[in-house]
Amino acid sequence: MPTTVTKTVKSSGGNYTSLVSFEAGEQRDLVAADEIAEAECHGFDDNAAGNCVFDGWTTDATRFIRIRAPAGEYPTMPTASGKYRLIGNGDNPLQFAVDYVRVERITVMTSGSFSGGIICIGSWGFGSREGIHIIGCLLAHNATTTGDSGYGLILPSTDADHDIRVINTVVYRDPAISVAANDGIRVYGGARIYNCSVAGKFGTGISGFYGANNPTVRNCLSYGATTADFWDSFNTKEHNASKDGTAPGANSLTSIADPFVDYNGGDLHLKAGSSLIGAGKDLSADADYPFAIDFDGQGRLVPWHIGADHRHPVMIIDFARHPNHKLARRLAV
Repeated sequence: MPTTVTKTVKSSGGNYTSLVSFEAGEQRDLVAADEIAEAECHGFDDNAAGNCVFDGWTTDATRFIRIRAPAGEYPTMPTASGKYRLIGNGDNPLQFAVDYVRVERITVMTSGSFSGGIICIGSWGFGSREGIHIIGCLLAHNATTTGDSGYGLILPSTDADHDIRVINTVVYRDPAISVAANDGIRVYGGARIYNCSVAGKFGTGISGFYGANNPTVRNCLSYGATTADFWDSFNTKEHNASKDGTAPGANSLTSIADPFVDYNGGDLHLKAGSSLIGAGKDLSADADYPFAIDFDGQGRLVPWHIGADHRHPVMIIDFARHPNHKLARRLAV
């Protein structure tokens, strides 16, 4: 069994002070070493000069790179300091030219004009990739520039599945920006996209390419794109939702009202009364990628919701009607 070697990335007092320096310092043949290389990223704004490009590693399906937040820590939505944030200024703050990487529960942002992705996997000269999982991450473009043509997440793979998975991930671009970027999530090939939320000023929310190898989209929400919330065909599609009429598949919702706590402010948690509540498919026993928590690490209850957030019932006890506290009226919101 591979040995997991964990190094901390902290502003001070850790093994490394940036993810860039972790990549350079730890790069090696993980297969020969029989190791999993793990970067545990603690709460600070990591804006080291230059993009973080993972390249030159040797990996396989059991000996891989993992980039994660500390146990029990999840991104803040809307994004705020205090949790780990990898911040770039332009194209591709985080880019993979290697196979077999897990990215879990971190925020990746760019604040400049960009034409690549916030996270870019295999594209822009790097070819197809294998075994990339993006789990519970927040990808945000918070610039005020108007001429951008970039993407949130670029997931290439032109010929088959390649074990590309995106789960419980939020992609957001400020809707106040006057010119739309390209796609929130662009997928080439047969990735699996489950319970993701894409919102804000993108041209297209979630798009898929390459015919029969198009991605599977389940329980995904796309809202506010200027051309189409979803575009092109998808292999398997069900229980999705869109502001326009493009949500694909059976049991999907179209022409939905704003479902968010604060769309303009970047808080994409579901608000009370949203039509997405209870409209999802239970994926806890999914044959491909079973999971049972949401973006915030909360357990998903049956029936599942569409999108990255699972709003939990709130118990309100009304003591006003019963001052003696012997009887209370309970309302679930």
